[in-house]
Amino acid sequence: MVLLNTLRGTVRLLRNVNTSQTVNLNITKTFAKWVSRRPARIVNEDELYECEDTTQIQIPQRTRISKRRVRKAKPPKETEIGATTCTENKKEFITLQENDRIITSLMTELRSRKKRQKNKEVILEGHRLIADALKTGLIPKAILFNNPSDIEAFNFSKEVKLYKVPYKTIQLWSSLTTSPGLLGIFQTPDVCNNTPAPNALPLTIICDNVREPGNLGSIMRAAAGVGCEKLILMKGCVDLWDPKVLRSAAGTHFRLPIHTFSTWDKILSLISEDSHVFIADSNFGDKFMPNYSPES
Repeated sequence: MVLLNTLRGTVRLLRNVNTSQTVNLNITKTFAKWVSRRPARIVNEDELYECEDTTQIQIPQRTRISKRRVRKAKPPKETEIGATTCTENKKEFITLQENDRIITSLMTELRSRKKRQKNKEVILEGHRLIADALKTGLIPKAILFNNPSDIEAFNFSKEVKLYKVPYKTIQLWSSLTTSPGLLGIFQTPDVCNNTPAPNALPLTIICDNVREPGNLGSIMRAAAGVGCEKLILMKGCVDLWDPKVLRSAAGTHFRLPIHTFSTWDKILSLISEDSHVFIADSNFGDKFMPNYSPES
């Protein structure tokens, strides 16, 4: 009897083991089948679950504050390195720093007489000379100034370059002890075509070997004051456009016909045959006047 019960228990145990293995095998197959399946999205999730989802952390939305971009004022246009364009009193000019390369390139060419004659340019310094040149129709290439009020009275065309520079720079390139702070660069005019005064005297002055700039300027000023018809400069005279001659002549360059010749042969075309010639020379002597004696 005991043996029979033992056999029954063993059979039951074996049955349970087989059943559990079958169940576990089925569960494993089912799990593997559903794990590989991609879950579908629940469209009506809000309708199925009336309660709020507490698993997600609700982040408060930030209110956007509209910030308007402030447009910065445009800086002045740069023309060269260290140069800016400005406008004052309806005149547009370029502001340059001290010892700017633009000024150096302009003034270096004009300080040399050979380069000045080659480029056919001249420097006019001061308000009066620039005004006299503008009255004759000359157009400046460039104007250098320190105070904008110095150019208010002038009506320059748009092609004229205006440069505002420090006074020290103008004084450095000036030929005067105290510069007026205003320089003009012009093309050298053809002064032989100047129109004489309506009531000019039929008088021609010939300057030969006048080397002192102040003396030549004084002669030119006197000729314009008297009302001479023309002025002739021979070879050996000082440069007509020397700064000291310009300053001493006081604008005569633009009011009096001035001719420059290298030889005396070319003068005959400007002097009529019935003209009276008077010679004034500080170096006269017996070689010029053989019959002259101090006692006579």
